[in-house]
Amino acid sequence: MRDDRQQTLTALVLALRPYGEADCRVETVTAEQGRVGAWARGLRRPRAKLGGILQPFTLVALTVHSGRGRVITGAEMVRGFRILKQDYGRLTAAALLGELLLSVVPQDEAAQDVLALSVAGLDAMEQEEEPLGPLLAVLRDLMQLLGWGVNAEICSVCGRPLFGDCFLQLEEGTITHGACRRLGMVLSPPTLDTLAGRDGAPSLLALEALAQLWQTHLERPLKSLPAVRSAFRHLA
Repeated sequence: MRDDRQQTLTALVLALRPYGEADCRVETVTAEQGRVGAWARGLRRPRAKLGGILQPFTLVALTVHSGRGRVITGAEMVRGFRILKQDYGRLTAAALLGELLLSVVPQDEAAQDVLALSVAGLDAMEQEEEPLGPLLAVLRDLMQLLGWGVNAEICSVCGRPLFGDCFLQLEEGTITHGACRRLGMVLSPPTLDTLAGRDGAPSLLALEALAQLWQTHLERPLKSLPAVRSAFRHLA
């Protein structure tokens, strides 16, 4: 007989929360149900069957049984992102993305687009020589997907194309020419290119602009941001 309480979800593991002597709360983003937290019994035991699979930034086919709470009964690895996990800069960039996903993805709502964007971003962070570029792209694209994107093509005051040094209005989420409004965060032309999705060298200035926008929407600091700044300080 089919058990309707058991489901298999396409899930990106984002965090493990230890509980008791050996259990873990596994936090994921899934294509089918958005953010899902489930219990992994005995996961922290030395010979736990799923210990090598249920790790942060692993894409899995996750089997979950729903009763009084969700309990993981099985998992198969789809993508392990092994190279990403072995490199401090790549892993730090992934941690910032994971923090954002856990903050903005709702529960019990399909999130195929968010999951696809996140997996593509992790793949690019793993493959490209400089992972900050893919991180900036996924931070920008995720913001646009959520409806928080900033128009980096046209001045919000005069409506003319943006060029030269411009200013980011954090509270409004808009960008203006310096001649129209010299307030807010200064955006150099390369940073403006990043916000607009145009090719350009990744920089900490672009990271700061995107991070400040995210913090404005979340109304709190990003805990992972200082580590990312440190990991990519060579791009200042």
